[in-house]
Amino acid sequence: MLDVTKGFNEAESAEMTLGVCARGYFRTWRGDQALLWQAADHGDRVEFERLIGSGTISTGEYGRAHHHATVDFDPTSSMMAVWTTLPLSHKRNRTIGAALFMKVTPVGRTERPVSVGWETVEGLIVRAATGAQARGQVVVVGRGPNPTVDGPSVLLGTSTTNARSSSVISASPAPHGGSWGEAGERAGRATLVASLSTHSRIEAAELTVTALQEWGVEPFDVGIGYVVPIDYLIHAADGVIVGGDE
Repeated sequence: MLDVTKGFNEAESAEMTLGVCARGYFRTWRGDQALLWQAADHGDRVEFERLIGSGTISTGEYGRAHHHATVDFDPTSSMMAVWTTLPLSHKRNRTIGAALFMKVTPVGRTERPVSVGWETVEGLIVRAATGAQARGQVVVVGRGPNPTVDGPSVLLGTSTTNARSSSVISASPAPHGGSWGEAGERAGRATLVASLSTHSRIEAAELTVTALQEWGVEPFDVGIGYVVPIDYLIHAADGVIVGGDE
């Protein structure tokens, strides 16, 4: 019988937060420890890059109503399990076999660093924001592993008023580069609103990168989370976040 887990032992595994993936390399965090990995098999790399940002990777919760994609690593077999779930769900609902199991190798700190362009991060943000809209969530982007609404971070969401949908992007602390300089600043936060379109999503991703660069975040250090507005508001002591249908 074919072992779909490829020797992965869940009992020996540890959960890690998933970050950016580019050119077969990807970032994870175990707690605050940042690790860089490379997938051994080309087919696994292609499938993995297809899954990242799609909303189909199982998530773990951090903070109030915040979720981020997670993977499990088994050091005894050097196997990584990327558990999958329904794109419209942020719940962790997994079964053995409903995962991508891939052999990975760590990239040492003394090895030649992997270069990744910001366009890879922009593409990931666009994909994440598109899926989050369908789930009624807000994307939060900042330094990994746990970007939060409180910042430093950029929030990407949508607002619907009178059957008209808008793209809403908000950053704290307020950046000043690019179109951010045209945004009104309130309590240290800058917010921009545009008609929702493919172009506005791309522009929002570019503005997010502008803010990240201003804050000194490197591409592989970017963390992407998802906030469930209704959960955030129900349990919030005070404050409101942007995004979600009105």
